[in-house]
Amino acid sequence: MPEKSITILHVSDLQFGVNHRFGLDIISPDAKHDTLLGRLTQDLDSLREAYGLRPDLAVFTGDLTEWGKKPEFESLRGFVDGLCKHLELPHDRIIMIPGNHDVNRVLCKNYFELCGEEGVLPVPYYWEKWKYYETFFDQFYRDIPKIQFTHEQPYTLFEIPELQCVVAGLNSAMQESHRDEDHYGFVGEVQLRWFQGQLDGYKQKGWFRIAAVHHNVQRGAVDDNENLRDADDLTSILEDAVNMLLHGHVHQTKVGWLTQKAPILAA
Repeated sequence: MPEKSITILHVSDLQFGVNHRFGLDIISPDAKHDTLLGRLTQDLDSLREAYGLRPDLAVFTGDLTEWGKKPEFESLRGFVDGLCKHLELPHDRIIMIPGNHDVNRVLCKNYFELCGEEGVLPVPYYWEKWKYYETFFDQFYRDIPKIQFTHEQPYTLFEIPELQCVVAGLNSAMQESHRDEDHYGFVGEVQLRWFQGQLDGYKQKGWFRIAAVHHNVQRGAVDDNENLRDADDLTSILEDAVNMLLHGHVHQTKVGWLTQKAPILAA
């Protein structure tokens, strides 16, 4: 590999929950591999032995849990901590963003009902829906004050000075709620313009710039909720700001192009 290469582990749609394929309580003759962590670390060890590949950075593009529940995030934490230990990666080398499944629909519905009782309208983007995601996020990054996910700014810029790399952690679950009509990907111009301004400084310094988003930026999915509804806005605003875009949601490996020099890679 070139001296200045960066090896990225891109994983998406882990969906820790009751239907997770690799549960911790599976009884099997092959029990030592019956966790996602066990199988993933085995694959990573094989790649290191065969090709000398070892991730410098791990990017998780949303749908970390199944329904955004507290126990699901606790299972996720065990997985991520185990991966950090195995790869000897500090927490600032782990990039995590929310997807539509990380929204807690029960808490969102409760918020709407409370607003009805108080005679006020729900305030987008319904912050209560991210209660358990925020708790998990704050605990995981508690020793890195610069990495934040807040009520005023529910999206995150991840800076990795040692790699001269920065990741725009976009949130495409902004409109998501418990209502069917809100089930689609949307980032919003405010968020896009903020990242555009932030990334410009890193572009001037010659850093490698990655955008990470959950929903599909590449048109062509069967259902519209597979797509990012404002994908065209993302392209027009960020196309000159990033070197690469990573996304999940479609559960398929796909390659496309944001520009002639910036690939779109789906996990």
